[in-house]
Amino acid sequence: MSRFLALCLYAIAGLIATTGASALYAQAPTIVAPGPGSNGRHDIVVPASGLPLVVYQDLAQVKCANAACTGVPLSTAVIASVTTSRIRVALAADGLPIIGLSVTFSGLRAVKCSNASCTLATTTVVDPSNLGFSDHALIVPVDGNPMFAIFDANNGDLKVARCANADCTGSASVVVADAAGFVGRAPAIAIIGGLPHIAYNADSLSVKLLRCGNMDCTVGNSFVALNAENATAMSMIEGHDGAALIAYNADTTTQDLLRLIRCVGTSCATFSVSTIDKHATGQGVGAGVQMRTGADGLPVMSYFDMTLGAIKVARCARSDCASTTLTTVHAPANAPITVGGTTALAINGNGVPVIVYSLSGSVPNVFINSCNTRSCL
Repeated sequence: MSRFLALCLYAIAGLIATTGASALYAQAPTIVAPGPGSNGRHDIVVPASGLPLVVYQDLAQVKCANAACTGVPLSTAVIASVTTSRIRVALAADGLPIIGLSVTFSGLRAVKCSNASCTLATTTVVDPSNLGFSDHALIVPVDGNPMFAIFDANNGDLKVARCANADCTGSASVVVADAAGFVGRAPAIAIIGGLPHIAYNADSLSVKLLRCGNMDCTVGNSFVALNAENATAMSMIEGHDGAALIAYNADTTTQDLLRLIRCVGTSCATFSVSTIDKHATGQGVGAGVQMRTGADGLPVMSYFDMTLGAIKVARCARSDCASTTLTTVHAPANAPITVGGTTALAINGNGVPVIVYSLSGSVPNVFINSCNTRSCL
């Protein structure tokens, strides 16, 4: 069987979708790192130059030579020499990357790049606590001071750290925002209505939303209990109407689901829940989900379909995602998707999605797949 035919069969297997059509995107991805891939935890950011920067858990980065990340990279560099459980990247106020590192059984560090390729950087300890095998999410609000939503796996708490300045040097404000049970897994953070909101897993039973009362999340916080499902990956953006959109994977006893919560208003006192993709109980769908606002203002998601062994993109045709196109971006015939990994998603200078992910095998690789269209068709 040819590789193309195998890809087609995978696409046919994924044709059933609850909210829209499904299709195959057959462009071959670019291999950007021949190393071990470290569970496939990556992130990507596109600065004003349009040349994406990819960071991956082996603590290295790749600066793409063009918007599609094809050909020989412009540069590669080592970030640090620590063992991490999560890596994130965002654009700082000066337009240069800032990288968050959850250091395994240690604290949280920020790496502020001094150039676009991050070959020069300053590292600061944001939270020195033993966080266990932790996780975090990273954003840079409009005032320029980066902030982190942190899962403290050692204590089972949700913490919020806010840097004192745009370079994240000096002492950061670090607070325990929620300690009610074992909380904080799979944090996602976004600015909603001008203030930080954090979605996360609560006691492996439900999706919970923290609405911060100020930018430091130190006063006036409130909580909303959302859907009662176990979510192991989450991503959040501010929707077209100014309210939160939260994508997450749900592994129930009867179905594997990629779900979307759409808040009504910034308070999220009421909300709706829809299904973007689903399977009868299998290995899972929606793992590693990442959601971004597309060039047309509509939500775009990348995620793993573990049951089909594929990388998928969901592009909403409406701001409420009531109509969605599902595209199989990569369905390797001989290399299953990395278990426990995550996808990374950005919108490049051409206005189309760029997805980063890993494949399992004796020598997994980090892949970049740049789409031809906004739906990756």
